[in-house]
Amino acid sequence: MSFSGDLNILKVRVLLVSLFLIALPFDALYTGHCYWGPTSCEIDGAYQGYHILLVGALAIFDYCPAWYANVTFILALCLLKRSPTLAIKLSILTVLLALTTFLCDEPWNDGGPTKYIMGYGPGFYIWLLAFVLCAFVCLRLPITSHSSSLRPKRASTGRP
Repeated sequence: MSFSGDLNILKVRVLLVSLFLIALPFDALYTGHCYWGPTSCEIDGAYQGYHILLVGALAIFDYCPAWYANVTFILALCLLKRSPTLAIKLSILTVLLALTTFLCDEPWNDGGPTKYIMGYGPGFYIWLLAFVLCAFVCLRLPITSHSSSLRPKRASTGRP
């Protein structure tokens, strides 16, 4: 059974954007303080997805490019039909950027006490699921029809 033959780009876009939007009101990151070393840490708050979407671009100053997965995700969705090979590359980049979240120790916090990331909530995992599904869909797209025009044509031998 070929997944790509039954693929309806509009339905896929709606599904992926819906997952992305569903993640916004949920807790994405649990934060806390460590008072006397790593054994005395307490979770004392959470950041919802919409908050991280609004201020996440500033995390690049803390060397955490994960927020930019949102941008590459939108670009990949826009290019699903027009340029499937570029959509594949962007969707893989989206997943890789999203996974850099695990390399970040603290969320962007402009002033105030330092908060550390203590865990990830359902919003984070729904957000990540949207990106992984986008990569899966892009990898299953038929690209032969678009790439066939780039192949050199055979010279005619005159035989039928």
